[in-house]
Amino acid sequence: MKYPNNLYCFAKFSTFGVSKALISNQGSHFYNHTMTTLLEKYEVVHRVANAYHPQTNDQAEVYNREIKKLLQKMANSSWSD
Repeated sequence: MKYPNNLYCFAKFSTFGVSKALISNQGSHFYNHTMTTLLEKYEVVHRVANAYHPQTNDQAEVYNREIKKLLQKMANSSWSD
C-alpha cells in the first residue's frame, strides 16, 4: 500500500474513527486497486456523487480542504526528541 493512503487513513481514522461510507466525486484517484483494497479492509462503502449534484460536491470539497489542512500541519510539524 502506498504511503499517502496510509497517512490519509491515519489522519482520518485517528481523528474521526472509521467511516461507514466514503462519498467521492468521479475522480480517477478513487478508482484504483489500492483504494479498493483499503475500503474493503475497513468495510467502508464507496458511494459516488452525481456530477450534477452540487450540494454533495460542495460537502466533499469542504471535507477535502479540512483533510488537506490537517495533512499539511502533520507534514510541516517539527518533531522534538
